[in-house]
Amino acid sequence: FFFQAEDGIRDAQESRGLGDVYKRQGINAEYMGTLGKILGFWKLKYDVAFNGQQAIDKVLEYQNKCSQCFYRVIFMDCNMPILDGFEAMQIIKRYIDEERIPHCKVLACTALSQKNDIKRCYSVGADGVLHKPVDRKALKQQLAKIFPFKRF
Repeated sequence: FFFQAEDGIRDAQESRGLGDVYKRQGINAEYMGTLGKILGFWKLKYDVAFNGQQAIDKVLEYQNKCSQCFYRVIFMDCNMPILDGFEAMQIIKRYIDEERIPHCKVLACTALSQKNDIKRCYSVGADGVLHKPVDRKALKQQLAKIFPFKRF
């Protein structure tokens, strides 16, 4: 699920956030709906991808759209088909390090709650972890760290 955040985040430049979820057997439908509703409530725009490869493709496609276009935040579901979120986060962070894409924050979204799972999120480059189902308060706290001048 791709999330775009504009709304004065970058003067006259289009910036977005990117999040990722895969809708399987209705499990993540609630997650997508809740996250989308929250982002919409805060007037943040978002894009959607249904697997890790689509997430990477969208990041590159959006960056190639114009030199001022980039995602500010990526919400990455850790468990997706084709390319899981762990692998996708590593690739996106590598692209940032290689300066193929501008710096952005990556928030891992996961139902996994074991210490090792959380540690793995950070080890592949996550800047934060949101537990599913996504809680408005936790999301607000993470976004406030990324956009300290914006009220949520």
